[in-house]
Amino acid sequence: MDSATATPAPYGRSCDVCTKAKCKCILREGLDRCERCHRLNKDCRQPASKRRRIGTQKSSATTQEQPVDARTARLEEKLDQVLASLKPRQDPITPSSNSDGSTLGYNAATECANKHVSGARLLWNAAKPDFPQEIGPPAFALARAARVWQLAHVSVSEAEDSVADFREHYAQWFPAIYIPPNMSAEQLRHDRPFLWLNIVLAASHSTAKHQHLGDIVRGELAQAMVIDSEKSLDLLLGLLVFMGWYHRNCQCPDGSVKLSLSLLSQMAISLVFDLQLNRRELKLPMPHQVLGVTTQKYGIIYPRDREAKRAAISVFLITSMLSLYLQRTDPLRWTPYFADILKELRIKPEWSGDLILSHQVEMQLVVERAKSVNLYDVGLSTSETPKLPASAFLQLFQAQLDEVKNSFSGDKQANVIVRLHWLHNTTNIHDLAPVVAREDDNSSSIARTKRRWSALAAATQWLDAFFTIPPTQEYAGFAFSMTTHIIHCLGALIDLATLEEPGWDKELVRAEVDVLALLDRIHDNFAHAAPYLSTGTSENTFALFCKFFAAARVSLVKKLGGGGSGEPPPNEDDMTTDNNGLLGPGLFDLDFFDNEVFWSSGLWTQQNPF
Repeated sequence: MDSATATPAPYGRSCDVCTKAKCKCILREGLDRCERCHRLNKDCRQPASKRRRIGTQKSSATTQEQPVDARTARLEEKLDQVLASLKPRQDPITPSSNSDGSTLGYNAATECANKHVSGARLLWNAAKPDFPQEIGPPAFALARAARVWQLAHVSVSEAEDSVADFREHYAQWFPAIYIPPNMSAEQLRHDRPFLWLNIVLAASHSTAKHQHLGDIVRGELAQAMVIDSEKSLDLLLGLLVFMGWYHRNCQCPDGSVKLSLSLLSQMAISLVFDLQLNRRELKLPMPHQVLGVTTQKYGIIYPRDREAKRAAISVFLITSMLSLYLQRTDPLRWTPYFADILKELRIKPEWSGDLILSHQVEMQLVVERAKSVNLYDVGLSTSETPKLPASAFLQLFQAQLDEVKNSFSGDKQANVIVRLHWLHNTTNIHDLAPVVAREDDNSSSIARTKRRWSALAAATQWLDAFFTIPPTQEYAGFAFSMTTHIIHCLGALIDLATLEEPGWDKELVRAEVDVLALLDRIHDNFAHAAPYLSTGTSENTFALFCKFFAAARVSLVKKLGGGGSGEPPPNEDDMTTDNNGLLGPGLFDLDFFDNEVFWSSGLWTQQNPF
């Protein structure tokens, strides 16, 4: 068809059929249908007109001719009205004032936003900020401070002595808490009442006071976390002290120390996640996409102080140690942010405990790597890909431990603490290193024998380092980890001295190490240190320790079949015990030599696959 008889339809005049088909509508001269409708024999209908009337166009033009400033002013006026309606809902979520500076950071961020953002940005910032806060107004802390003061029955002078004693003799053994020299007990009770209560509990020398304050601590912990859903740094710090000196707690409500510590460790981990202490602070809003819609979500906008950072890695340290002892919980997961905290503690320490804590955490990381390699090797080992020998891992982990230990420099007490932690972790990596156990491979028994002698040497060196500490008031500050290390090293020596296995010479072990003599020496040291904790009213902690080791000696003599060192046993009165455990009824509910929490029954036997 030529151009004389066919012309395209004008703009906006295409028929419905061509419009739906998205084809060009060609009009045929002299016909009432377009070319396509004529060919397809369809009804050619023109679409209804959608053009606006002239009056409407003039109205729209009039609106567009208005100044931009006037329209912006009207929009901001409407936004101000919306902000005014939202303001009453903003008051309950205003961050409360606290000692860690969260209010200061929030106010600074708000002032900056009000100065630089537009009216629309102000509306967005008026929404509830999604960042963690310490739940509850300051009345929570004030009410707890008054309540624990009434329940604890502690005098002002006794509280001051407890805080000073904790600062001088306790804090370095588990440096999760730093109390400045100029901070009084009254100020600590006002700012951190739950931490104050646990410090008084840890520094008390009376077992009756331990039991009384322990009941108060458990009641406050249940009320705050379970009933009130409170999440605060005070709770986390107090919980760290409660777990760090858990041997001062005379009673376990459920009758088992491992069940109680499992629960407490998980509570500490939950507080770290709720306070978001496991990640870096995000001072600007970050994009957050939900169902394909990108919105803005606040990160943590208040500054994180050293106290919170120290608490975060301390939770990792204690939960990692408990995971090895209890064999039923996992530690707090390590994050890159924790590595930044370690670097900060080393470069800018507030006190000597920061250096001790950073080195202890680095050593514990080596143990965690040894544990992960062990689990990985067991899970993926096949006949085609056999396990690597233990020496391939032991040399690497031992070199890493030595590097961390050699990088530390401090005073005499700090060096002893780090050395004890290093020696105990050396024993741990020998426990965790995988060893091939094949009947047709003699190298496995050689590697296993070498590993046992290495563990024997490490446990003996740990006890030798422990004996360098004079049995004075320094014993009072021992953290819970020290008691577990003593029992673990003794247990390793006892297991190796009584192991019945072809190719293992237990008599040679007894000739090298006199376990009974070591046990008697530990008993005597705690007996010499007991007068430093004399309360004049009730039995103190060290007296109960002496009963514990005296009862252990009686069982060990029967197990070894003789007196060993030939030295006279401790006082017969010390041997009378109800077998109630280390510090009273219910703390260690298992028999001393069968205690699965500390000995890991069968660790050194042939049946153990590692």
